[in-house]
Amino acid sequence: MDAATASDGGGSTDALREQFRSTVSLIDRLAGKGIIHVNTASRYKARLNKRLVAI
Repeated sequence: MDAATASDGGGSTDALREQFRSTVSLIDRLAGKGIIHVNTASRYKARLNKRLVAI
């Protein structure tokens, strides 16, 4: 997640979308294992998606 927030906006949107997919996958795995709560995972994904759409 830190890499996505540290992006300077100069990357291609395809690269950002691929990074978003891998980050969402990681968040889902963490929620599935119970490391983070399901609602917290959903909130993280929604916030990341909001930032991606803004670019």
